[in-house]
Amino acid sequence: MPTPITCTTGLTGETFTRYSSLKEAMYWRLYRRQEEETNNRKEQCVYLGVDHDNKLSTTDQGRRSIRVESKEKFNHDLFVLNVDHLPWGCGVWPAFCTFGIPSPNLDEIDIIEGLESQTGQQVSKCRDKWDPKAYGIHVKDHRKGSYGGHDFRGGVYAMEWKRRESIQIWFFPRGGEPSDVASEHPDPKHWGRPTVRDGGVF
Repeated sequence: MPTPITCTTGLTGETFTRYSSLKEAMYWRLYRRQEEETNNRKEQCVYLGVDHDNKLSTTDQGRRSIRVESKEKFNHDLFVLNVDHLPWGCGVWPAFCTFGIPSPNLDEIDIIEGLESQTGQQVSKCRDKWDPKAYGIHVKDHRKGSYGGHDFRGGVYAMEWKRRESIQIWFFPRGGEPSDVASEHPDPKHWGRPTVRDGGVF
C-alpha cells in the first residue's frame, strides 16, 4: 500500500512561484510538444511543467513554473481540458479556471483546483476570491481518480457555460470520455449528469 503524503505547510494565499515567459519555459523545458502512444495510437501532446530539478532556498525568487492565459475573452462557451497527469503533493496547486474582469479577483470559476495532497476534484465559484464569504459554490468530487492520489489516471475536465442559463462541469476518467468530446462538434446534452450544475447566476 502506498505511503500517504502529509504536508506541513499552511495556506497563506501567497506562492513561491516564478512564472516563466514562453521563451524561458522553452529554454528550461517547462513547455514542450511531444508524441505519446496511447492504445497503440500515437498522439501529439503538450507538456506543461515546473522546475523539479533544482533545490531552492527561501531567499530565491521562486520556483520556475507556467501560467497559460487566453488572449480571447468569453461570456459563454465550452471549455475542455484533456490531461494525462496533474501535479499532486506538497507545495503544488494546479488549476484550470476562468477569471472575470477585472482579473484575477472577480468571478473566478475553478473547473479543477488541486491543493497539495488533496484527493478528489474540487470545483469553486466566487465573486471575490480573497473574501471567503463571497464563495457561491464549493464542491468536491469524492470519486476515486477525479484528482490526486494513486488512483488518478488522467481524464477530461469540461465546463459548459450558457450565459444567464447555467454552468455545468464534468470530469470523465480516462476511458470514460464521451465519444464526441474531442470532436469538432461536441454536444454536452448527451454527456450525462455533471459533477456540478449551477443555474443562471451569470
